[in-house]
Amino acid sequence: MANFRKPPGVDLAGYDPKENKQVLTVARYATVALWGGGPPGNEKLKVELSDPLIAAVVEQPRKGDLRIFRVTGKRLGSAKLEAKVSAGGVWAAMQIEVVQSRGKRIVVYIDSQTLEAFDSGKLVYRFICVTGDSSHPTDRGHFKVTRREHPYISKTYNVPMDYALFFTADGKAIHQYHGTLPVATVRFLKSKVSDYLGSHGCVRLSEEDASALFVWAPLGTPVEVK
Repeated sequence: MANFRKPPGVDLAGYDPKENKQVLTVARYATVALWGGGPPGNEKLKVELSDPLIAAVVEQPRKGDLRIFRVTGKRLGSAKLEAKVSAGGVWAAMQIEVVQSRGKRIVVYIDSQTLEAFDSGKLVYRFICVTGDSSHPTDRGHFKVTRREHPYISKTYNVPMDYALFFTADGKAIHQYHGTLPVATVRFLKSKVSDYLGSHGCVRLSEEDASALFVWAPLGTPVEVK
C-alpha cells in the first residue's frame, strides 16, 4: 500500500507522521512524496486535493521511484490529498491543514478529543481534552478568546473553572478539569462507556495543560472547534 510522506532531505516542519497530516500556512508550501508500490495491474494514479480551494497541488520532477508534489496553501481549512486509481478507489491519502500565517491559534478536534495550539503555523502544544456531551455540545465554528479568568467559579453551575479562556457568547471556555479522575481517563470513559461524562459544552484540560495554555494565549486568540 502506498502512502504520502516527506521526501528525504526535505524540511519536516509541519509534518506529523502519527496523524498522517501536513500543516502549512497560507501562501506557503510543503513538499510531499508518494511512497510505495504502484496500484495493481494497469491502474493509474491521479493525485488531487479533495477541496482545491484550500490549496494547490503541482507535481514536481520525480526522485527515483518517488512522485513529488508541492502543496501550496490558499485559504484556511482542511482537505485530503488523495491518490486515486482509475477505477475510483483511493490508494493513498494525507490530511492537509492550512492555518494562519502569523499569530497564535487554537484548534479543538471534537472527534479525537484533542486540542492543538499553533504559533505562526508551527505546532506548540497538543493536549488531550474532554468536550461537551450530546445534551450540551461544544459549539463548532470559528471563535476567539474574549475573556481570561483565573481563578474562576462558574456562575451557572457553581463549580471551579480555573485558567478559563472564554470563547463563546454564552460562556463556554477552555479550562481546567477539577474532577477526581485524570482527564485521560474521563476522555476514555466518555468515548467508550457514556457520553454523559462530557462537559456542559466547555473544553476541559488537565491542570498542567490548562495553565500552560492560559499563559500562552492572549485575548483575541482565534479558536476553531471542528
